[in-house]
Amino acid sequence: MNYSHYAAHWRPTFAAIAFGICSAASPWLWSVHSRRVSRDALKASGLIEPHAVRLGATRWTWHPLKSAHVMWHATWKGENDPAAAIALADAAELPGIGIDAAVLAGMTSKERLYLAFGAIGELSVPKALAVLKDKGAPIDQSSAYQIRKALAPAGDAP
Repeated sequence: MNYSHYAAHWRPTFAAIAFGICSAASPWLWSVHSRRVSRDALKASGLIEPHAVRLGATRWTWHPLKSAHVMWHATWKGENDPAAAIALADAAELPGIGIDAAVLAGMTSKERLYLAFGAIGELSVPKALAVLKDKGAPIDQSSAYQIRKALAPAGDAP
């Protein structure tokens, strides 16, 4: 209908084509809008969950398996913040220490760190700190790196 108003004796003009395309696309655009409004109302009522975590195309391109692992953990927990979802997936990969938190709290920072290194099987300070934090016996990051530096031979220190 809008095409006919702007066409010169039914011959196409730019305005006729532009308004004709807009008229043809408007039912589809209105359905997109109304679906979004309905979805927002359902989400506000607590009847549906918010969207899943959205990882960028670069992560999916360079690390497809890790991205799928992060999505798997985040989806079940309902986490939609990318940084928190990655931390959640990393924490799931960490082994347990197998010692009660009260016993762990009675140990020195150095003993706790050595125990965490043994549990994860490597001298990775970030992983060891995550294991200890998960167990409720965190260590200061700078202290952990000093202990790690003193532990490693001179050529192996990161």
